[in-house]
Amino acid sequence: YKTLIRPTLEYASVVWDPATKTDINRLERIQRKAARFITSDYRSTSSVTEMLNACGLEPLAVRRKIAQLKHLFLIYHGQVKINRDIYFRNITNRSARLNHSKALQSYMARIDVFKYSFFANTINDWNKLPEYIVNLSDISMFEDAVRLLYCV
Repeated sequence: YKTLIRPTLEYASVVWDPATKTDINRLERIQRKAARFITSDYRSTSSVTEMLNACGLEPLAVRRKIAQLKHLFLIYHGQVKINRDIYFRNITNRSARLNHSKALQSYMARIDVFKYSFFANTINDWNKLPEYIVNLSDISMFEDAVRLLYCV
């Protein structure tokens, strides 16, 4: 599953993240079926959530969010060949109580297509991260901290 199926489900997930609950549930259903297959437990009384935990499978929505934040981190720190200044603006008059030091200005989205796009959606998630996470300089430490934040 982790080698053949999940990479297909996660292909381009950084820029393509389903916005509707129906699409999200369709993707999660595939992973839930895979958990039953992996554990060979098809009883209706068995908890699929426990099977997912036993197999070490995070929800795909969480994996997509982590991948998006990781990609934004790489762009923010100039590790991806995308001009950061075109897409990101730091908040200049920020409230220290509400925002961290690396908070980015959110996009005003009028239509859902843009509202759920990578930049509009991920900047909002970035701004919600705690200060200690956005101040990390190493990508693997950042990813681990975000994973702990979303998976606990």
